[in-house]
Amino acid sequence: MIDSHSHIDTEIFVTDRQELLQRAKEAGVQKIVIPAIAPEAFEKQIEFANSNDMLYFGLGVHPHDAPKFSDEVEDFILAKAKIEQKLVAIGEIGLDYYYDFCPKELQKDVFRRQLQLAKKLNLPVVVHNRDSDDDLLQIIEEEQDGTLTGVLHCFSGDLTFLEKTLKLNFLVSFTGNVTFKNSNFAETVKKVPANRYMIETDAPYITPVPFRGKRNEPAFVRYTAEKIAEIRNITFEEVVEETTKTANNFFKFATFILFAFTAMTSNSLLAQDDEQQTEEISEFKSEANKYKKTFGFGGVIGTNTKIVVKDISATSKQDLSYEGISIFGFNVNSDILADYLILEYAYLYSKDAKIVEYAKAGGDFNMLPTIYNIHSATAKWVANPKSAANFFLGTGVSFINQAINRSDTPSLISNNLAARFSVGLIGNIKVESVGLFTVTGEWRIDYQLGKNKDFYYDTKLQKQIPIDATSYFSIVNLSLNWYPKF
Repeated sequence: MIDSHSHIDTEIFVTDRQELLQRAKEAGVQKIVIPAIAPEAFEKQIEFANSNDMLYFGLGVHPHDAPKFSDEVEDFILAKAKIEQKLVAIGEIGLDYYYDFCPKELQKDVFRRQLQLAKKLNLPVVVHNRDSDDDLLQIIEEEQDGTLTGVLHCFSGDLTFLEKTLKLNFLVSFTGNVTFKNSNFAETVKKVPANRYMIETDAPYITPVPFRGKRNEPAFVRYTAEKIAEIRNITFEEVVEETTKTANNFFKFATFILFAFTAMTSNSLLAQDDEQQTEEISEFKSEANKYKKTFGFGGVIGTNTKIVVKDISATSKQDLSYEGISIFGFNVNSDILADYLILEYAYLYSKDAKIVEYAKAGGDFNMLPTIYNIHSATAKWVANPKSAANFFLGTGVSFINQAINRSDTPSLISNNLAARFSVGLIGNIKVESVGLFTVTGEWRIDYQLGKNKDFYYDTKLQKQIPIDATSYFSIVNLSLNWYPKF
């Protein structure tokens, strides 16, 4: 288990901290995160966190102490972030309108500045919220640029508030109040997704039943986990597995650095933890953009309109349009270079039977369907990669193999390059156990570079005459892609 929020650096624990940590270990607690409250306690908090392998910490200024936040405090946190491997969050920060300890406007300003600090350091935020739902969510939404992650600790909101929180890419954390008889948010506990919640004690506060009224401590986090298991109708072990994985990903625990000290006596343990940490960091980065498209593939169907300009003579041209030609194929995609840049290879096959109808109408009964094989390489710029619906613009190059077929002459084969441009929408559907599915609607123009050989049917001579022609293709397609979860 991981106690994701515990103030065991405070004076109330000064006489028995080592015994408290031992009890936590015996209860199955692996890690404890100590959030900060006020700047004057930062140094002692850091010293305590560095005294034990199971301790980690956050730095930030609580809304009650908002007047103490300053440029000097911000510089201190920036400096510590460079050297303190156990600094895993900016917090505890937020808004508190229940107590009149600090003006609301000052709280909001300090909260916003610390959110911006977290984005600068690529650290998650631990957020305190009391009677300030609307202002809190508004500020988070205004600062959310796709890189901000956080947790609303000691969460007791309803389903509507939970939904708004999750949409902002934030998690929630439950404490001992889930065990209280008068708690009224069981439906929230039941409905929160398995990978979007953590557990905490908020020690020394909010002690769970059966110890309510006494000082809280990390060992008691198991009672919160047991009650959550009861509410969600799953096992205690499943709650531990869900919350531990979420906390590891959220805080990006640098276990490989801590275990480096013990490598001399346990090389195999170090290797295992290095491998586990690499996987956890990779999973967290993916979660930062839950619609990341590392590697995917899928099928394409659509309709192809070919427009061809035939050079009948030096002074005469003929424009023809062949509409409603079916097209199908496959593609592979990756945004491995950047979230906002998708690289795509696509193969499309198209069989133009419309040309046979045109030929017969003109008196030519020897024309057979023309076959197109189109290979494309495209770079798609995605305007909103972290949204469920992605708008994109694309540009690239196509290699077009064209085979004009007749029953009375050999096929006329042409190979040409084409410049391609596209615009479209991507709908993202994430299935946690499988990966990401996308549905893409796209309109693309492939404009042939240069001329290719074609035929012109001379009605007077009643035969086909070889000529030069330029073509472009207007293709509307729909694709379904799967990005497996690795």
